[in-house]
Amino acid sequence: METRWISATRKAYLALTMILAAAHAWAEPLPHYDFRVIISKDKASMEQIQNKLNAGADFGKMAIENSIDHNSAKNGGLIRQEPAHRLQRDFAEELKSLKPGQRSSKPRNSEFGWFVIKLE
Repeated sequence: METRWISATRKAYLALTMILAAAHAWAEPLPHYDFRVIISKDKASMEQIQNKLNAGADFGKMAIENSIDHNSAKNGGLIRQEPAHRLQRDFAEELKSLKPGQRSSKPRNSEFGWFVIKLE
């Protein structure tokens, strides 16, 4: 009797494993983003940065000089292959609305501070 129970449990486990593997294979891959970001403590500073960007300033250079996110700032604000599910909600929403090469039209606020994003 015990052998039959183990066999039935094993068959159910194998069937479930196969179903999960098939579902995983058909699932759409989550998007990954390459983007640049500048984060500032306050809205006034970010508006000044945005004005300079609108006047033609280089995004990467502005990130190095102004962003409070020192990890990304040292690379010109560049963050590579970040999965959408790991991004802060405000960042993810902004990135979804952009086309490659486009940047935020206005500064947005998040739990990290005010930010502008450019989708690479």
